[in-house]
Amino acid sequence: MRHLLPLPLLLLPACDEGHLGNPLLLPVTGLATAVENSSYNSRRSRVSNFLAANQPAVMAEALSQPGPALATLYQTAGTHPASQPAVRRDLAEISAAPPPDWVERATVIAMVHSN
Repeated sequence: MRHLLPLPLLLLPACDEGHLGNPLLLPVTGLATAVENSSYNSRRSRVSNFLAANQPAVMAEALSQPGPALATLYQTAGTHPASQPAVRRDLAEISAAPPPDWVERATVIAMVHSN
């Protein structure tokens, strides 16, 4: 029995309590997360509204040459220039046969490739 006493002490380092971080910083972390989420949701809403208002132009430019509608979309979403061809390719894919939820899918595509 005396030899079993150190066993729980040896298992304590295996417990990971560090995944929560410093508990004193949790209010700051929570506030920072709320600000980030608010900023993201605001940008996503602007992208969705733009796509809903300019769906024909964005679809046409995705299927042919990029123009002002796609440039505005890239700027609104904050798309990095290296990601713009992927956004255009993905938009062309869903614009070929637009699904009923085209605006939602296009919003997701734009936001996935945004900064």
